[in-house]
Amino acid sequence: MIEKRRSKRIPVQISLSISAIFKQDHTGIHNLEAPVEVIDISCHGIGLISECVLPLHYYFHAWLRLDSGLPNIHTLLKIIRVEITDKEKYT
Repeated sequence: MIEKRRSKRIPVQISLSISAIFKQDHTGIHNLEAPVEVIDISCHGIGLISECVLPLHYYFHAWLRLDSGLPNIHTLLKIIRVEITDKEKYT
C-alpha cells in the first residue's frame, strides 16, 4: 500500500459500528448498521476496514476506546478514500 498520510500510523484493533452517515447539507443515511474494524490511527487519519461500501465525502461520529484506563475519544470522521481490499472488504 502506498503511504498517503502525513503522519506515522499506529496499528490498533478496535471494533465499532456506524449507525448513521451524513453530509454537510444534512442529507444522510440512517439506521445503518455497518460493522467496522479500525486497523490504524494517526494524527491525520484513521484506517478502517468495512464489509459495506462507505460513500465518499460523508461524515460519521465515532467513539474510540484505546485503553480501559483512558476516557473514550469522540471524533467526527470524513470518508475521503475507499479501496477494495478483497471481494468482500473495503478500506
